[in-house]
This record gives sequence, C-alpha cells and structure tokens, in this order.
Amino acid sequence: MSFPDSLHVRPLASAGASDLSVWRLAAEHGCLLVTKDEDFGGSRT
Repeated sequence: MSFPDSLHVRPLASAGASDLSVWRLAAEHGCLLVTKDEDFGGSRT
C-alpha cells in the first residue's frame, strides 16, 4: 500500500523531536497525524 502525499516523522524522532513539536508541525501544515504510539502526546484526543 502506498500513500504518495504522506510523510514519515521518523527523521524528526531520530533527531529527538518531542511529541509536542510533532503535533505543532502537523498543525502548522494542516496535516492529519496518524500514529501507533500508544503514549504519543499523552492524553490528547
């Protein structure tokens, strides 16, 4: 399965980006954030 307009945040995570900075980046660019990380962002829904 391919998602040509998607981006992976792995490079950000490798650079030590916090969950909050990933949330902010997604919000700034109008992105939908999908994760399998159960504790990503604490209790955000």
